[in-house]
Amino acid sequence: MERNFKATLAHAQMLDTNDALAHFRDRFYQVEGHIYMDGNSLGLCSRDAEEATINMLRVWKENGIFLWNIEDGRYYQYTRLLANLTAPLLKVLPEEICVAANTTINIHQAISTFYKPSPSRYKILVDSLNFPTDIYAVHSQIIQKGLDPKDAVKVVPAPTVILLMRICSLTR
Repeated sequence: MERNFKATLAHAQMLDTNDALAHFRDRFYQVEGHIYMDGNSLGLCSRDAEEATINMLRVWKENGIFLWNIEDGRYYQYTRLLANLTAPLLKVLPEEICVAANTTINIHQAISTFYKPSPSRYKILVDSLNFPTDIYAVHSQIIQKGLDPKDAVKVVPAPTVILLMRICSLTR
């Protein structure tokens, strides 16, 4: 693929004009006077998410606990429904996908379940690109086990992590 990027306003405007995905911008609430370039867990609020949330609240209000029994148990089976929709995108089987809560909750659950420290094996490696709340989750789980995060948590600098990821992708 050839790249002919020019660092000019005219080139940027041309790219914007020809952007096939530009229409998606209108599906999100924009923050006036800001260019939004944050790609972590809290993106811009989408109009689709707002509509889905309002609809879900309506269904909940109308059905209460019986929500689990309507639409062939759709809401009870939501993780399975999402796995079926996601599997083709990832080229895997639906049963190979686990749809779960947010990353921080998953870290708490994984460490709580699988972290069995011993005198010789108790350190946890994290990379410096981790979201702060994820590091807090690791720390709190280590404290729950009676250990000191200053001793048990080892932070690997981001450039090292990126290099390791590249090496791993080359060895596959």
